[in-house]
Amino acid sequence: MRETLRVVAGVVAAAVVAATPVALPVGADAATVVFVPPTGMPVPLPDSMVNAQNYYLGGTACEGAGTCDVVGISYPASFWPLSFLPRWCAVDCQKWDVSVQGGMTELALAMGAALAGTDDEVVLYGHSQGSAVISNTLAALASTLSDDDKARLQVVLSGNIDNPAGGLWSRLGFLGQIPFLDVTTGLPTPTDTGITFTSIIMEYDGVGDAPKYWGNPLAVLNAIAGFMYLHGSTLSPDKYSPSLPCQVPNCQTPGYYPSVQEYLDAVYDPANGRQDEYGNTYIVVPSPTLPIVMPLLELASRTNTTALVRPFVDLISPVLRVLIDLGYDRTEDPGVYAPLSILPFSLRTNPLAVLDDLVQAVEQGIHDAVHGPDVPEQTTKTVAVDTLSDTGEDAPDPALVEADVIQDDVVEDDVVEDDVIEDDVVQDETPAADEESTDTEDPTDAPEATDESDETGTETVDDAEPAEEVEPAEDEAPETPATTEPDTEPASDTETSADSAAA
Repeated sequence: MRETLRVVAGVVAAAVVAATPVALPVGADAATVVFVPPTGMPVPLPDSMVNAQNYYLGGTACEGAGTCDVVGISYPASFWPLSFLPRWCAVDCQKWDVSVQGGMTELALAMGAALAGTDDEVVLYGHSQGSAVISNTLAALASTLSDDDKARLQVVLSGNIDNPAGGLWSRLGFLGQIPFLDVTTGLPTPTDTGITFTSIIMEYDGVGDAPKYWGNPLAVLNAIAGFMYLHGSTLSPDKYSPSLPCQVPNCQTPGYYPSVQEYLDAVYDPANGRQDEYGNTYIVVPSPTLPIVMPLLELASRTNTTALVRPFVDLISPVLRVLIDLGYDRTEDPGVYAPLSILPFSLRTNPLAVLDDLVQAVEQGIHDAVHGPDVPEQTTKTVAVDTLSDTGEDAPDPALVEADVIQDDVVEDDVVEDDVIEDDVVQDETPAADEESTDTEDPTDAPEATDESDETGTETVDDAEPAEEVEPAEDEAPETPATTEPDTEPASDTETSADSAAA
């Protein structure tokens, strides 16, 4: 693999100075995104490339589908001998290093042609093995490209197995080489090449977020489950056609989030990102559900026992999360290479703090088992969901609608209460008052309404002059005025929407 870096460097140099950018689409005159697919996708799928642009290229020159020319890299994208995993080993299945080398050559040609064929930015995106292809290629580019070309490159990696602190091959870097699998480890994504990158991983994804302390069995098992459930959901939905069958709730959205929009809110939440000294950004997207409990949820769904299993999962999840997090060191520099340790947790761990966390986790688990997990309020959630709806209508703020309803109820109650009080005072002047609507009040209410209107600024009809528009009947009380209308004004201008999120 290290010898391949020098070969790829020569390929890139030759491609950059090439006169004809044959790898670009005909007529390309805009920014270009080069898509390097993951294991099991030797030929890039259109839906995956669209999702990559819509999900992960925010802030780049190719944010959103249709904004750039797209170049998909075809390479083996395989991992022999994992033929028991769907699509991971085709007929011409290659070992890891051979597959990555093939991807590096194709990427170098496409990237070199893009840099030579336009003055615009070139965005590189890779997921899983595609991230390894880009990581190794960046190492070759460090001494090959000019500063101007480096400045035009924008790199986004997801599920990066070569992540400096957390990538599986980085954690196993002390091995150097795994002969049977033909895997070279210990080649973390270079951070000081002059080409900044953004690394996006899902929390507990065993490929990009492997635990540091492998003496923690819960953390290791959770990471394995994270590989099985989370890693492949990065480009969901429609990563494959048809989609893989699943039984875990929300399995057709990235990270098993309730909706794509909520997942994207977490991806671009500044609280979930950190930077190293070279300006590279590392984003860890929180996982709402622990991967280690997902097999239980899947089994419950298949056996129709979710009502019994879900409270148990909610009960144990907070405590499990505290114990699993002991296998990670979230305070370490994300850009510094960090292999695994056989310890169960960091020697700097404060046992009293862990004990306090466990006590709070037990309380939280009991609460969640009885009442369900708390859902944090999001003031922009309604607006975000509307952007995904098909109708294009704006849903009202639920808080405002609720306030209007409460206000209407209070106003109506006040009117009815006034009628009752006045019935006790006035002796049979308005015998049919209880049967009239709230639009007609007793004339003795006028002074009280006037006092209230002085405070609110609302004009009322003087009690000495009945309204001219209302003619009293001959048999009725002749001095019954029309009531003022502000107290019975309905909130008819509030429209509700039936929009739903398109997850």
